[in-house]
Amino acid sequence: MTRMFRDKIGRTIEVYIDDMVVKSKQVAQHMEDLQEVFGVLQWHKLCLNAEKCAFGVGAGKFLRYLITNRGIEVNPDQIEAKWTGFRWSEECDKAFVDLKDYLARAPMLTAPEPGENLFMYLAISEHAVSAMLLRDKGIQQPVYYISKTLVDAETRYLPLEKLVLALIHATRKLPHYFQAHTVQGSFEARDSRMKAYLEQVKQAITNFSMLMVFQVAQTQNRHADSLATLASSVAEEIPRLIKVELVSKPSVKVSNGSGTAEIDVTAVITFGPCWMDLIIYFLAEDRLPGDENEGSKIRKMAPRYWLSEDQTLYRRSFGGPYLLCLHPQKVGELLAELHDGVCGSHVGGRSLHTGQ
Repeated sequence: MTRMFRDKIGRTIEVYIDDMVVKSKQVAQHMEDLQEVFGVLQWHKLCLNAEKCAFGVGAGKFLRYLITNRGIEVNPDQIEAKWTGFRWSEECDKAFVDLKDYLARAPMLTAPEPGENLFMYLAISEHAVSAMLLRDKGIQQPVYYISKTLVDAETRYLPLEKLVLALIHATRKLPHYFQAHTVQGSFEARDSRMKAYLEQVKQAITNFSMLMVFQVAQTQNRHADSLATLASSVAEEIPRLIKVELVSKPSVKVSNGSGTAEIDVTAVITFGPCWMDLIIYFLAEDRLPGDENEGSKIRKMAPRYWLSEDQTLYRRSFGGPYLLCLHPQKVGELLAELHDGVCGSHVGGRSLHTGQ
């Protein structure tokens, strides 16, 4: 239904699975709107149940909400409460009446104008995430609200990951709003220290004519994190000094016999590219190859591997230890060690060959 009426949703029709309501701001326009809807249904060869249809209604219930010419309101039947219990104080009775009045006057959902800027608020809790779309006309008015209950591994997400999940859920459930409107967001610092830092940043921004913000991957920000952690964790009684050591002798051996300086060096073998490089790039820098098929392949393979801090790649095993991934050029060296090295007296060539 969403695909059938994608150009009319939010404008003249609202659809939820197999329930829909055709709305018009003017009575004279309603017949034309109905003809367009019937034309779409006829094109897709769909029929309506006449017993469940109502036409020319000024107000009605739809998906447990009350739809009127003022907007979408909460159905009073859903919030009606009756008190049949024991007698309580007048203060409690007044608080209960005030609560019912507040629920009866809940904010109405409004329809945004085409191309109007919308604002989105994301909220997370231990067991659910939610998103709210609003329009700002001096007073913020709700447009749409969605929520999702967290299941299984989602309950163990970090707070930032839950916010991303809420945003993804909103884009999937409300694609027509994101395509027809500019959705803006805001952030809020709750921690007292973060609030203080945020105020300093806001003051510094006023000194610049232009500000550009870039996201830095966590793997590329370790040095800054280490320095920040060190600066905030050092005790006050320990002097924060950088010790400088003077080395009187060079750290390399220099031979002056032939008049040419010589140093002892060790050959370092540089390996060429291999299949592990693309997985390491994706896990460390979230970078995929340009080829779409190859990128999709790497994205599917990556969860089977784990990258350590020293950029060493491991293969996840089923219930066992992580398996070290080797460069193809190091396989021969490893097999030689298994045959002739420390394992030579324990593993025979035939048994090793058979085991492979």
